[in-house]
Amino acid sequence: MQKVIILYQTKSQVSALKKQWQESLLVTDSILELPIANTSKKWSVVQKMDLVVVFVVQAKLTKKETDLLERLHALDKDVILIGKKGTEVSHLLRFNIIDFLPFPVVSSDFLAACNRAAVRIGRKQLYKQWLQTMNQQQNHGHTNNRKIAVPTVEGFVFIKLEEIVRCEANGAYTYLFTSKKDKIIASRNIKEYEDILPKDMFFRIHNSHLINVHRILKYSKGRGGTVTMEDGTQIEVASRRRSQFLNMFQ
Repeated sequence: MQKVIILYQTKSQVSALKKQWQESLLVTDSILELPIANTSKKWSVVQKMDLVVVFVVQAKLTKKETDLLERLHALDKDVILIGKKGTEVSHLLRFNIIDFLPFPVVSSDFLAACNRAAVRIGRKQLYKQWLQTMNQQQNHGHTNNRKIAVPTVEGFVFIKLEEIVRCEANGAYTYLFTSKKDKIIASRNIKEYEDILPKDMFFRIHNSHLINVHRILKYSKGRGGTVTMEDGTQIEVASRRRSQFLNMFQ
C-alpha cells in the first residue's frame, strides 16, 4: 500500500477507520484526512494519492458524490466506498471501486478490501514500468517487431503492435482486437493506449475507438465518414476528428 487519503463526512468516521487500520497492521507511506466538502479545494493533493477511501452518508449517492467518483475514475484512482448498509452501488460499477463496505466497518472485510487495493496498485506500478520501457524503445527498431505488454486480470499478454487491429473502450477497461481474431480485455482505459501507441500508426477516431490505420480496408464518406477494418468492423469517424484523420493519408 502506498499513499492513502480518507475523504470523510464526520471526524468520528476517521477515528473508527484509523483504528481499523492500526488493527490490520497494513503498511502505508502516508494516510491523509480531508473533509469531503473540501475536496475541490485540495484536488492537487487527492491527485497524488494511490488509494482513496470515500465516506457517503445517504443510501442514495448525491450528485456531488457521484461527480467526485467520476473525477476519481478519470484519474484512474482506486476507491473504497464506505456508507450505510443498503446503499445503492450497482450503478457505480463503471468506476474503479474496489469494494463497498457498510459502516461500521468489519475488520476482516476492511483488510480484504485493502489487500485487493494493494494488488491493484502493485499492478499499476508494474505497468508504468513497462510503459517507461516502451517509451525508451520508441525510437529503436522497427515498429513491426515491437510488442506491448497488455495488463489483464490474470497478468500480462504480449502483443506485436502490428497485430492490433483496433481498441474499443469499455469504461475502465479496453478491448483489444487482433489480426489473429483474439479479443483481449485490458485492465486500463483507452486514453492510456492512445498516449503510448505510435501516433503514426494508431488514431483515435471516436471517443470509444482507437484504430490501427494500417489495418483499414476502406473509408466511406459521410458527415465524419466510416472506416471498415480488416476484421469487418465498421466504425464512424467523429466529425470533429475527420480532418485530422484524413490528413494522415496525404
